[in-house]
Amino acid sequence: MKIKFLASLTFSILFAANSYASNILEINVTAADVILESGKGKEPSITDNTNKSQVKVTIEKSDGNFYITSKGLSNSVSNAGQLIIQIPEGYKINAKGMSSNFRVTSSCGTKIKIRSMSGDIRSNCLAVSETQFESMSGDIKVKSSLKSGMHLLSSMSGDIDVMLRDGSTGKVVAISEKGSAQINQETKRAGKILKELGKDEVVLVAKTISGDASIEF
Repeated sequence: MKIKFLASLTFSILFAANSYASNILEINVTAADVILESGKGKEPSITDNTNKSQVKVTIEKSDGNFYITSKGLSNSVSNAGQLIIQIPEGYKINAKGMSSNFRVTSSCGTKIKIRSMSGDIRSNCLAVSETQFESMSGDIKVKSSLKSGMHLLSSMSGDIDVMLRDGSTGKVVAISEKGSAQINQETKRAGKILKELGKDEVVLVAKTISGDASIEF
C-alpha cells in the first residue's frame, strides 16, 4: 500500500494541473541568489542587487507573464549578488538556478516550483495547491503550516529539514535511500517513515538519496 501510495503521490505532483494561477513568473538564474517576497502591486517588482560586471539580468513581460534571467558574463562567475522579487497574489512561480540559493520569506502563492543545481532552498511557506523544491547538492529547509495541497521536497545529496507549525494536517513522509529518515523522535536508516496528522487529502514528502530527511511537528 505504501509503495502504491508514493507512486500515486509522485505522479499527482508532477502532472497535476493548477486551476488557480492565471499568470506565470519564470526565473532562470546563474550564480545570483534569489529572495522571493510577497508583493502588494499588480505585477512583480524586482530589485537588482547583482554585480553588473559578472552577470546580465534580463526582464521580459508578455501577456501578464514575467520572465527573469541572469547569465554569467564569463566562465567563472560566483557570488554575483542577489535578486529580490516581490510577487503579488495570482502568480505561478517556476524558478531554476545554477550555483544559486533561493529564499522564500513569506508567501509561496498557489503553486511554486524551485530547482537549484548546487544551491540551498529555504522557505517559510508551502504553496496552496502544489510545492516542488528540488536541489541536486544543496540543503532544503522549510518552516511552514501544512494545510492543503501536495508537496514534494527532494535532494540528491543534501539534507532536508521540515518544521511544521501547530495546526498542520495531512500525511507526511520522510525518505532517505542512504542516509537517515526521521519524523519527530522516530528514526530509520536507509528507509522511509509515514505519519498521519489528519485524514485530509494533504501530503508532504521529503525525499533524499544520500542526505538526511527530517520532519518535525
